[in-house]
Amino acid sequence: MLAAIGLPDSLFNVYGLEFYDKVSFLKGGLIYADRVNTVSEAYSREILTPEYGLGKEEITNLRKGDLTGILNAVDYERWDPRTDKLIAANYSADDLSGQRKCKLDLLKKFGLSEADPGRPILGLVSRLVWQKRVDLVVAAAPEIVKAGGLLTVLGTAETGLEEALKTLAKKFPGEVGAHIRHDECLAHKLEAGADIFLMPSRYEPCGLNQMYSLKYGTVPVVRATGGLLDTIQPWDGETGNGFRFSGESRDAFVKAIHEALDLYRDREAWSVIMRNGMSEDHSWGRSTRRHLDLYEDLLQGS
Repeated sequence: MLAAIGLPDSLFNVYGLEFYDKVSFLKGGLIYADRVNTVSEAYSREILTPEYGLGKEEITNLRKGDLTGILNAVDYERWDPRTDKLIAANYSADDLSGQRKCKLDLLKKFGLSEADPGRPILGLVSRLVWQKRVDLVVAAAPEIVKAGGLLTVLGTAETGLEEALKTLAKKFPGEVGAHIRHDECLAHKLEAGADIFLMPSRYEPCGLNQMYSLKYGTVPVVRATGGLLDTIQPWDGETGNGFRFSGESRDAFVKAIHEALDLYRDREAWSVIMRNGMSEDHSWGRSTRRHLDLYEDLLQGS
């Protein structure tokens, strides 16, 4: 079989491309690369385990000494509330007043109640699929509404999740809004207008939306996995930029949401956690420097 595609049969063994009687070029890359790099430090550790290794954890453990993780980055020329032309008003960590206009705009876009604009808006922008654990958001939605929150969801969805979200919006009119489509303009509006961003992913090698959210002062509630673990540090009363939970249970997720909602009611503390996130640097400048260090190390070793 390998000869048919121009590769020597000697590669067809446990140390080459063979993977459960098939050919895996990913396995070959893991074996023959000089270094192996992933998109976050936490994910580089996770792929050593059976839960995240997808059957290749023995191989990644063989390459453990050559394995690194460099966090992806975001483009602040496109995602920055100070200059974003897609949002209702610009704002910054030094002047958050424009965020209120963004919040009112978001309420209108999702057809939610404007009677009490002080109510916290919880948002989600994502591919609405199994990996992103949207089913957990659906399960938590009644608790969010009961606690006084509003829920906004944007993204393309798997059939079952699309129906579940539409059902939620009908059950809680004016309190839950869902747009089942890809819409970059609306994604910017949600990042700027929401107060809390939900990201309960089952796995997330890096993730970008939590970094967008930090820049916009939208406090993330995330599952402690992959790049979410690397970028979101729990609030401790002074430092930290968001809230994390472990496991996959609804109760753990809801507990983290309640922690965020409790802090939201303390406006002074909430402005601190917002500014903590907005002050961070997740630009490509930082990430590029780390990649250059990796390449220079490779050249020195050649």
